[in-house]
Amino acid sequence: MIISNNTLSKIEKIIASLLFGMVFFIVIVGVIARYVFIRPIYWIEEASNFLFVWTGFLACAYALGNKRHIRISFFIASLPLKLQKVANILILFLLQILFVLLINPTLNMLKGLNITAALRLPEIYVYSILVITIGLFIVHNSIKIYYALVDLIRYKGK
Repeated sequence: MIISNNTLSKIEKIIASLLFGMVFFIVIVGVIARYVFIRPIYWIEEASNFLFVWTGFLACAYALGNKRHIRISFFIASLPLKLQKVANILILFLLQILFVLLINPTLNMLKGLNITAALRLPEIYVYSILVITIGLFIVHNSIKIYYALVDLIRYKGK
């Protein structure tokens, strides 16, 4: 069974929304602790930054899955419909190659990380979102390639 982009996007949207809600909540707690109780919580800023990074990367995967990313299509739009479909598949394959090529350098980068300053967490927990996002990109793109190929095969026009 092929997972749909809609299902994956819903999961990404829910997780990103929950993370953003957590960012909002801990920032509010931090402000109240600092300015009302005059007792700042030292790890709030670091935690909110890390959660915001995760939210942003999940939002990028969501945008890719829903075609909400920046795309320059004036050249492709000027082609005949069948060539547009072929060009779209070519672009999707090129993106897939790029995403796969990003995996190894990203994994190598994760090997050289330290411990976070305030939370004392291994930074690999924070930056593992890079690998997760690349994986989500590959899944979204694979689904798009599948449907684009099916669309091209079924195309009856000139």
